[in-house]
Amino acid sequence: MSPKWKILAAAAIIAATAAVYAPAIGGTALWDDAEWLSGEASGSLTAAWAPNPADRPDYWPLTSTVFWLQRQLWGDETPGYHAVSIVLHAMGALGVWLVLAELKVPGAYLAAAVFALHPVCVASVAWISELKNTLSLPLYLLAIWLVLRFDATNRKGFYAGACAAFIAAGLAKTSIVVLPAVLIGLLWWRHKAIRPRDLVRMIPFVALAGAMAAMTIAFQYSHRMSHFDRPAWPLGPLLNASRALWFYAFKTVAPVKLSMVYPRWDPNELSLQSIAPLAAVVAVAVVLCAFRKTPLRGAGAALGVYAVSLSPVLGFFAMSFMRFSFVGDHLHYAALPAMIALVVGTSWHLGNAGGPLRRTLTVAAAVAVVAALGTLTYARAGVFASQRTLSANSIQKNPDAWVEHHNLGVVLANADERLEAIRHYRIALKLNADYDDAHDSLAAALSRQGNKAEALTHWRRAVELTPHRADRRFKLGRILMDQRQVTDKNADEAITHLRHAIAGDAANAAAHFDLARALNHKKRYADAAASYGAAIGLKADYYQAMNNLAWILATCLDDSVRDGRRAVVWAEQACELTQYSRFELLHCLAAAYAEAGRPADARRMAMKAADLAAAKGRAREAGFVRKLAQFYDTGKTYLDMQRAAASAIKGK
Repeated sequence: MSPKWKILAAAAIIAATAAVYAPAIGGTALWDDAEWLSGEASGSLTAAWAPNPADRPDYWPLTSTVFWLQRQLWGDETPGYHAVSIVLHAMGALGVWLVLAELKVPGAYLAAAVFALHPVCVASVAWISELKNTLSLPLYLLAIWLVLRFDATNRKGFYAGACAAFIAAGLAKTSIVVLPAVLIGLLWWRHKAIRPRDLVRMIPFVALAGAMAAMTIAFQYSHRMSHFDRPAWPLGPLLNASRALWFYAFKTVAPVKLSMVYPRWDPNELSLQSIAPLAAVVAVAVVLCAFRKTPLRGAGAALGVYAVSLSPVLGFFAMSFMRFSFVGDHLHYAALPAMIALVVGTSWHLGNAGGPLRRTLTVAAAVAVVAALGTLTYARAGVFASQRTLSANSIQKNPDAWVEHHNLGVVLANADERLEAIRHYRIALKLNADYDDAHDSLAAALSRQGNKAEALTHWRRAVELTPHRADRRFKLGRILMDQRQVTDKNADEAITHLRHAIAGDAANAAAHFDLARALNHKKRYADAAASYGAAIGLKADYYQAMNNLAWILATCLDDSVRDGRRAVVWAEQACELTQYSRFELLHCLAAAYAEAGRPADARRMAMKAADLAAAKGRAREAGFVRKLAQFYDTGKTYLDMQRAAASAIKGK
């Protein structure tokens, strides 16, 4: 193929890729996309490169950097992110062509086109969070091609470039650490033997892969990603992996009934259905080894590369997605080209081994297959256009997908379809009673309905399941203090949770505010005043905290805490921030003036508060504050009024 035709062929792949993914361009955020769009998952550019396992469960600084750059360009508008993923996927398809052409695999271009339009890839291309897949694959394939070129030419520049590409790919997604094993398989296929010099050349790649793997383990095992029910007996992981391996192979050749979340089998099941896949893998391996010096050698190399490429996602290592399913289309992405190369290469070779008619039929069949795959991908991309369509599609194919019931519930809640949202949350919890996100979401929905008691039960369970989550500790502490009647027991529990929340997020001004409320309820006035002060220190315009702090300083029973002059400072600042428009703030300022020994100001402000309350139809409050104004006019304080009232009640 001439350079001109190669350019046109590459353009055709890019154009076809863009066409079949058109329905996803304007798609909304899916699953955890919002965290990446907002920067919550990747942080700042500096944080993206800081290797701190406490911050996040994975270290993908290059992926985080690309997300950061896109946030500067697109903000939270999704089309730009989708366009970048589609372009990267097309580049990955061209990389498949480049590598297979270098290896002289029959039908290299067709294999690239099949990969570009394969429906299994939609889960990686249309899901913004999977940028790590679409970004790492072109770099990974570039590293392979450069090693193969070095092997053919012995030019050291290719070798150095391969090392650099491998490092870049690993910084995008560390599952590409399998590269050394993949390269050995490809070089064995090319030279019909594993040469000592090939092993020596792999040493830097093995060292880099080891460093990447160690970093990944350090990150993931410091987070919940290590917590999912693995097979409990020694042979279990192999049975589990074999089952997944055949699942992926089937989806390569028959990409139908694709789902975001597939049914999750029992990892400890011991039956014919669980043993047969491992037996079949062993049988295939034995046959390929026995015929390794025959034309089956190519199949052995391709299947070996395929299995090795899948090995990081077969359940041997911690992956949070495996809480939902042991298999996933997005987990298949990097391995898919190897199986496509085997199927397409074999078919193309056999189809072109005959006469003109056979070759013509082969080309026609290839066009039909590519067209069919493109049609399926176009339809699948439409499913990924919104979380609602994706979740509904997944539930239709897998009614037990509890995570998708929850995701659909979130969409419905945001659309103000609260009853239906609650129904899906309850289904999710029926399917998995320990699903913390569903407890949290159900609690929020019930709270909005006014069902505080049941909401409290689910918030407590969410915290029990994830005690490290500062945000959930904060929400539980707040709901405990927002009860119609706050008990001492609730206040004690709120203090515990809010202190944990602050330990996890010291910059949460609202957590300091709610802690102060709880401490004040427990009559720990000095501690409450300190917490209100901390809230104000974090949020300079926090007028509610200023008002509450002023009230403690103006009316506290504890003489060591009460301070009229400080109360005036905070109360005046709160009123200024609200332009003296809030009754309760003016009422507090009046009490502060009285405590500071300024009776005239106290009476004036109390009357102003009473007039404001009356104008808003709050006659009862207006009458009470007018009486206070008369009381202040005699030089008495709010605390004096309380004591006088208490004495009168005691006298009766």
